[in-house]
Amino acid sequence: MEAKRKDKDLKKVLSAMLIMLLITIILIGGTYAFFTAIFTGVEDDTTITVGGGTLGIHMDGGNIITMHNIYPREEAWEIKRFTITGNNNTILYMEYFLNLIVTENTFAEDSLTYTLDSQNTSNTGGPARAITNQTGIPTGAGIHSLGRGIFYEPGVNMVHTYYLTFYFPSRGVPQNEDQGATFRAHVGISGEGTLTAKDLIKDNNQLRENIPNFAIPANNANRNTEEGLFETTDEHGTAYFFRGTHDGLNNNVIFAGHQWKILRIEGNGNIRMIYNGLCTLNPEGTNCLQGINSATAGANATIGSSVFNTQINHNRFVGYMFGSEIGTFNEQHANINNSVVKEFVDNWFNDDANITSAARNLIATDTVFCNDRSIAGQVAHGIWAGAGGVIGTGLNTSRTVFGTVDRMWTPFNNSAYQVAPTLICPRAEDRLEMTVGLLINDETAMAGGTSNHSNLELFLRNGEHYWTMSPSIFDSTAAVLRVNNNGGLQGGATANTSNGVRPVLSLNSNVIFSTGNGSVEAPFVVSVN
Repeated sequence: MEAKRKDKDLKKVLSAMLIMLLITIILIGGTYAFFTAIFTGVEDDTTITVGGGTLGIHMDGGNIITMHNIYPREEAWEIKRFTITGNNNTILYMEYFLNLIVTENTFAEDSLTYTLDSQNTSNTGGPARAITNQTGIPTGAGIHSLGRGIFYEPGVNMVHTYYLTFYFPSRGVPQNEDQGATFRAHVGISGEGTLTAKDLIKDNNQLRENIPNFAIPANNANRNTEEGLFETTDEHGTAYFFRGTHDGLNNNVIFAGHQWKILRIEGNGNIRMIYNGLCTLNPEGTNCLQGINSATAGANATIGSSVFNTQINHNRFVGYMFGSEIGTFNEQHANINNSVVKEFVDNWFNDDANITSAARNLIATDTVFCNDRSIAGQVAHGIWAGAGGVIGTGLNTSRTVFGTVDRMWTPFNNSAYQVAPTLICPRAEDRLEMTVGLLINDETAMAGGTSNHSNLELFLRNGEHYWTMSPSIFDSTAAVLRVNNNGGLQGGATANTSNGVRPVLSLNSNVIFSTGNGSVEAPFVVSVN
């Protein structure tokens, strides 16, 4: 019996050893199964003509990448450096498009991956955006975009440098199906395509994914989180709004002999801008930075001063347009009569000495401006109207706080009552489809202004009080919100006081910027024929 037991134990040990040996063989096989991939045919020293200039591509070390005996691992297998050299003989943009052109790939789907690092070597224009996350290469032939680069200004030997890195990452399972696989590809450069204004704005500014903190001013102290282009929703869909400082945003435009600051890219692709002064030195170029370059430009960044309305003894006079003296709410706040400030803006805009007919052809005629006359909530009425929170009716001479106050005042005075700014008009009746208008208070809040803080760096600050078109309060007199000279938001300026006027309009989505990168030094330029 003892001998049988020992024999049985020996068999168990031998079986266990055999299993361990098989596992070891499998693991070793999985680890040391070699593959070969060849990256070949890269365009080298190729020159193409783009508009009035040329583009060349050069790959260091020749145009073939051979990666023999590769196996799955986390580290990169190959880093290939290549440069794009631009020679631009015109004042027009010279753009190029990079593609990874795969002629053969028998590796499994996404077995091979790549990243792209980009550097603006000569500090001219803008290279294609870096691809920091490993991007899988599909099985089979195909063309895969690596991005778009731009050279803005005339120049020679302008260089963008790229590092294309290839990986064969481990998936944590045997990948023997890739043994004997082949990969052949090259980098292609093309000058085809047209950059829209929307493309250029997004390419030259940081797109933020976080939600801004509208309770604090956006200034130099928080540029890492509160400055850039932020996504939101407007009347037309997904929009992008600017938030931050004069110096930190590339949102400067020269159009029709005037300077402008971009407020946002609307959901329909139109470019909404606010007036920022004359461009008297060179209407089609730079060197007209009196408003662009200064947060204290004052009257130079306005078209002049005006009262909002001369009459102030009725709720209806908070409106950019207003209705009858008697009747229902909608009748008293109907969009029938122009305010004084609307007449002021319209007369300036329709004067060919200010905006030519050719320039007006580039401007959207149906831009939505929200003259929000909704009624604020109880908290706002308690803080502002001093009526114990009794909500006004907005009729006749009823003490009334209007809806936009909910979105600019109460968040900073009552933390339990917070309403974020919005670009969707609360009341359909308050949507004004016009060619030109004024800033709305929600745009100021989104830009980084707050009601209880000055903001000397705010890109909307010009060092002078100026009107928005957002109603504030009627408390025996009509009052409208304004941007203060310190970059903060004024709760309500009596409508018959005089303040600066900065028109707002939207360029059509198909407008092309002819030069510039939107910075203070090189603003975008819209050529007007």
